[in-house]
Amino acid sequence: MTRERLYGSDTPFCAWMRSHPELPSYSQTCGFVATDNDVTIHRYLTGLVDACGTRDIQSLMHLEVKTRGGLPTASQRDTLRKKHLFRGTKEYNGQVVRFWGCYVLSMSGLTPDDSQWLGWGRFSSEHTDQLTYTEIDRQALVELLKFERHPDNLDRQPFRRRHKTRFIDVTEEVPLGFTVERTICQRS
Repeated sequence: MTRERLYGSDTPFCAWMRSHPELPSYSQTCGFVATDNDVTIHRYLTGLVDACGTRDIQSLMHLEVKTRGGLPTASQRDTLRKKHLFRGTKEYNGQVVRFWGCYVLSMSGLTPDDSQWLGWGRFSSEHTDQLTYTEIDRQALVELLKFERHPDNLDRQPFRRRHKTRFIDVTEEVPLGFTVERTICQRS
């Protein structure tokens, strides 16, 4: 059998899965962990435009929500950390999709509105399952959920181009004495 839930109740399927004898948390041949996924956030429309053009990037993140000051167990952190390894940017059907990774929202109450504090948890390094928490307010949480803040460093411009590219048309004289137009690519 898989370990019982600490809080709350299971869906019928999860209750079945946890009680099934062939799905043990630990045995000689099987180690099975069942973690419900609290929230998958998907921002599919941004409307961002900068000096180089549009920035239509869809964003995804997994958010584990802990109420009443709860924190993820060691087993849950291990699973989240392994899933976090798959963050990155891919192209799918002509769309750019970025999976930012896994994060934890811990709050003192049941919702942000009835909580005295909110903690945004993120993995502190590539090689550990330890989370670093930053206290945030409700407005910062909304900005994080809308991907208006970077979920790792809380900067306000998560879609800022790191290396801008621009193309400039120039007219230059060639050694034979006539002029030609040429496009130059400048990278910052």
